[in-house]
Amino acid sequence: DIEIGQNHTSPAKGFVPAEKRWVVERGFAWLGDYWRLAVDRERLLKNSATFVRIAFIRLMLRRLCPVPSLW
Repeated sequence: DIEIGQNHTSPAKGFVPAEKRWVVERGFAWLGDYWRLAVDRERLLKNSATFVRIAFIRLMLRRLCPVPSLW
């Protein structure tokens, strides 16, 4: 479901970000780190969706089982 948000700027308070908006925006920023997802390189939407899923799986696995740094 798509929900149209309200304008979060008021003269009294200034800009107030939406509660969960930063979660989605941060997720898209993380996808930009992957070469294949930074630019639309796939012909089929199914392939792009699969690479997005693989990228998020990799992000979750790296957070659950971090690789120790050599430095």
